[in-house]
Amino acid sequence: MVSVTLILLCFSAVGLGYVLWSIIQTKMESRRDLRIPKSLKSSKETEAEKAIREMKEFCPEEDGRAQNVLVVYATEYGFSKEVARKVAEELAERMPNVAPRIINAVHSSFIDLSKEQVCLLCCSTTGDGVIPTDAKEFYDLMNTGQDCSAPHLKFSVCALGDRGYPHFCRGGQLFLSVLESYTGCKPFVEMKEIDQEDWEEIEEWVDKVAGQVESMSLEESDSDYLEEAIKEGLHDSGDSNYSLANPLHSPLQRKRPLTKVESREDKETVHFDFDLSGSGLKYTCGDALGIIASNCPDEVNALIEALKCDPQTLAKAPGSDLYLPFEEIALKSLDLKTVKPDFVAAVLGAITSEDDRAYATKVFGESTLSGDVHHLKANPAFHSFASARFMVDVLNSFPSAKISPKIVVEHARALIPRFYSISSSPNRDEHVVSIAAAVVRYELFGVPRSGVATTYLADRVQERDLVKLYIQKNNNFRLPADDEKPIIMIGAGTGVAPYIAFLQDREIRRATGESVLFFGCRHEDKDFLYKNELQGWAEEGIVELYTAFSRDTEKKVYIQHRMEEHGDRVWKLICSGAHLYVCGDANQMAKDVHEALRRIISTGAGISDKEADAYLEDLERKGRYQRDVWLS
Repeated sequence: MVSVTLILLCFSAVGLGYVLWSIIQTKMESRRDLRIPKSLKSSKETEAEKAIREMKEFCPEEDGRAQNVLVVYATEYGFSKEVARKVAEELAERMPNVAPRIINAVHSSFIDLSKEQVCLLCCSTTGDGVIPTDAKEFYDLMNTGQDCSAPHLKFSVCALGDRGYPHFCRGGQLFLSVLESYTGCKPFVEMKEIDQEDWEEIEEWVDKVAGQVESMSLEESDSDYLEEAIKEGLHDSGDSNYSLANPLHSPLQRKRPLTKVESREDKETVHFDFDLSGSGLKYTCGDALGIIASNCPDEVNALIEALKCDPQTLAKAPGSDLYLPFEEIALKSLDLKTVKPDFVAAVLGAITSEDDRAYATKVFGESTLSGDVHHLKANPAFHSFASARFMVDVLNSFPSAKISPKIVVEHARALIPRFYSISSSPNRDEHVVSIAAAVVRYELFGVPRSGVATTYLADRVQERDLVKLYIQKNNNFRLPADDEKPIIMIGAGTGVAPYIAFLQDREIRRATGESVLFFGCRHEDKDFLYKNELQGWAEEGIVELYTAFSRDTEKKVYIQHRMEEHGDRVWKLICSGAHLYVCGDANQMAKDVHEALRRIISTGAGISDKEADAYLEDLERKGRYQRDVWLS
């Protein structure tokens, strides 16, 4: 009897095991279907095929659309492309005969504006108020062309920017100016300046543009010159294939500390080398390295805990038709630090407790409790509230709000790459690319927080681990082609990184032009980045080094003070054709350095401050005053 019972139990166990195995296999197959659609299993596209597929997303051949409209995007992180897709989709939905073709400005050599009727441009602003690198050729095409070259062309511009930077939407403004000169006309819809990702404002521009295009009598075309030009002229180009959408998976070769950290107040900066062997990836001194990082797992877990959700809950991945576990999406795809008004509105609208309602009323006032985004955006209290919190903090502020992972994904900004100035010269070793990163660690509401990419590299990536990266070209930060020209380099903290590459390069090329560096940091013995290299070059006469250690003296001394102490030297070099470079914090350092340069020029030339500003503007136009700055 016992043996029969044992046999039955064994059969039951086997049967249960088979059922569990079947369930697991079914879920795995389901996940595989979700992750790899059949459309993605095809062979790799050529660059031309990809460009044409993206161009015709909303005007496929079978639709028979014949009224061509050009939608150009100039982007750094991909958001301008999203806006371009939005306006193209709206045009296609409203007008069955309109063919909105989307094209990256990097492919502008194939565009013939004399054959276009309508051009819609979605443009971001990068760096110190310049147009994206990939769009420079398109800009130059019109800027160097004759005025009124395309008087028939109707155009409008959507300018994307960030009010936190001093030159808000300047990229779009530059394109507007050159388009007005090139066409001899004003835009058919006034340019819209967008702060960050304000979709409400974007949709207002899209609606106005679509309404105006609807009223136009557009000519029909039997063929599209643009498609043919791309087919014939766009060829795969090796290293240019590496991008945000197709990054290089590069091994971390080495990392080493550049600073001495003895207390929480000390800055932690780390040097990283990445192995490019066999990749074909090329870069130039002055370029930046884009790092595609993932969020800190602890911060993702805190968000999941605040949501009270299963981390494996499936949600639609941003910009994709795939459904993935929320935990994976939050880790790899979402900006968890930026709080958008529509997310706060969703949380306020989902409050279920009186205590939370009372707190919301105290913070925002009664009128915003409905979850109305319009009221919220106009409320100054929102901006002070959101700027001091992550998404998880908003949820923890109103714990009764029932928010799903789907809502978080829909209302979160995309996690964008982080860019770091390259601190190595390919002429020294083309198989290595290096950066210096200041590791960000701090507390908020008593909870440890961290920078996304800096702690990803410093803490979570080990040597030989693969890191997704690509090169961001920076044609606006280049050494002079003439090695006899002097250069003046100015930077604080990690702003010295590109100058390490510059000095390596000029040493190898045996440049005869003088190299002068003004460098600043807090303490000589703690955060004098690349101290050994710089002092060695100074001893060899490769660089003339001036330093400012702001915390080592009773009175704080910064690099602008050192510059003015040696103002005669700076002015003499400028008069002899020196190229000026500024790299670092845009908020204070770059502003203070600019003012110091203005005073040096004003004194040296015996001119007014206004005339000195004009002098600096002229240097900038000639490519002799270049700035690579960012908000810290």
